[in-house]
Amino acid sequence: MSDKPVYLWPILIVVKAFSFIFKTIVLFFHYLLLGTFLSFYFVTGHLLDLVVKICELWYTFIKLFFTGLFLPFIFLSKNSKKNKSKSHTGMSNEEIRRINEKRLSEFKKDEQEFLKAREEFNKNEEKERQRLEKLEQERQEKEEKDKIKQAKIEERKNKKNKKNKKDEDSYINEKVSIEKETFGDKLKKAFGDLNNLPAFISSRIKNRFNNSVFVKDIRNQKTMEREALLIDFDGEDAKKSSKKLTYEYVAKNPEGKVITSYFEAFSKVEVHSFLLSEGYEVYSIKTNKWIQLMHGSKAVTDVKVKTKDLIFFLTQLSTY
Repeated sequence: MSDKPVYLWPILIVVKAFSFIFKTIVLFFHYLLLGTFLSFYFVTGHLLDLVVKICELWYTFIKLFFTGLFLPFIFLSKNSKKNKSKSHTGMSNEEIRRINEKRLSEFKKDEQEFLKAREEFNKNEEKERQRLEKLEQERQEKEEKDKIKQAKIEERKNKKNKKNKKDEDSYINEKVSIEKETFGDKLKKAFGDLNNLPAFISSRIKNRFNNSVFVKDIRNQKTMEREALLIDFDGEDAKKSSKKLTYEYVAKNPEGKVITSYFEAFSKVEVHSFLLSEGYEVYSIKTNKWIQLMHGSKAVTDVKVKTKDLIFFLTQLSTY
């Protein structure tokens, strides 16, 4: 607010205060309505389950009540029929026997129907129990899901609050302006990348080649083969020839780079002493007819001899 005119400060303060009060009221009604909805949802669910259970109990009670109410009348009517049949006189024994068999068959039939009805009632009761257990299980699963959903909502709310707090704590310098990249700069950058593309491709190919398994294996073998050369100062290495010979040597220079070059001298000891005086680590020194033929007349050497090094070199030669 320090970058605004002084006469606008009261207006800005009033606007920010009104904004804060409005946001607080909106958040209060938001969470109030959310809590009311969730409470209504859970209470309605429990009430519906209670109403269903009460209806089921009323149905079972009414069914059993009317069954018990009408069963005595049914048995009384059947007994009255039996008594009426007994009151008739003048029936023969055969007719009485038939009537008794008929009554017995009717009684067995009624008993079977009663057993069948009881079995059906037990089955219905078992189905009803299973249905209630299933409803209870679904209700529990629904409550678990609602709890998980509520936990996720709380987690998102906490993350949002942390983010808002972090944004409030972060410092924003409004005086700094970010310059956008123009089309010309983008075009210039694209042409620059296009010019550097061959070098980039070449470096990638070289890196791929140098990091390949085959090249690494060869490099490791060469490293293992490279050991500091041991010179026999009293043997053939110190034997001088009548004329200068060209020697091929492999050594590591002070910069750490392994080089292969040629040097003219009368013996291996001279080459070895000179290279050691220059700070080289010598790996091998050799000569043969092929080296003499290809490099003998050139007197090739990549090392420049300084005056003090030449004096040291001549001092070393004079000791042999």
